[in-house]
Amino acid sequence: MKEDDFVIYKSNSTEEFVRNIIDKNIVVGTELLLNHAYTHPDSPLYLVPSAPLASYINHGGSMMSIKPKSKGANVKVQWPKDGSNSAKLFEWTYSQTGNHFSTNFDKMNFKSPNPWLNDHPIDVIERSGKLAFEYVALRDIHNGEEILIDYGDLWEEAWKEYSGRHPYARDSLFRHAINVPESFFPDNWLNTTDEYEIAELQNLDALPRGVALPMTYKHNGKPVGSKYAYVVGLEKGFSDKFLEYSEQKGVVELYRKLLTEQEVSFRVDAHIHM
Repeated sequence: MKEDDFVIYKSNSTEEFVRNIIDKNIVVGTELLLNHAYTHPDSPLYLVPSAPLASYINHGGSMMSIKPKSKGANVKVQWPKDGSNSAKLFEWTYSQTGNHFSTNFDKMNFKSPNPWLNDHPIDVIERSGKLAFEYVALRDIHNGEEILIDYGDLWEEAWKEYSGRHPYARDSLFRHAINVPESFFPDNWLNTTDEYEIAELQNLDALPRGVALPMTYKHNGKPVGSKYAYVVGLEKGFSDKFLEYSEQKGVVELYRKLLTEQEVSFRVDAHIHM
């Protein structure tokens, strides 16, 4: 998930024709689910475990000792180990496309454990529910002990600040994600964006007339996937001619917007012919 998925925007449930259309200019609150998400302060990616009881694991602070029943966290999160059954299961799961899984598990050659670690956060978000991490004991956990994890320093600072305020001074309920341990997120998940961006095409001026090149995403180099997402080579001076035609037809403002405003699918510079 990404940060915007946890934001609650204003919606109108009483609208007669189109109900519950959100207004992204007005934020109402933040989903409780954020409190159960794992993230890094420099990453746009949020991991929300869906396993039973995973959301009941509370903050215990740093592990104090390996002695039985000592204070602090008694479990940690880690990625499945290479060769383990869980690593194989989720390597296969992550390779599946769509909502229907194939039956090729026994035929799969397992060589890339935790393949999501090599992908961009956008690609990981698109495969929601197809990756996993594990909770591993840091010491012996005795019968009746609560399972605890370290939510991280940022979470603890936020909680101290929130809980230290008078209840009437709290403008909202506590919302803060759990911070993953250092080095848990790979470098390619850090200092990047969760926004889809179109890669800049090179040497467009040399594109032969009639030749079409697919537009690709900046984060992974894959084609955009739309039958309209192509750059087409046209004869020199085509933009000027089309502008003159637009002026004659009275639609010049629309043409200028298509050339200069990024809200309209893609930005097209005046010297680039589409």
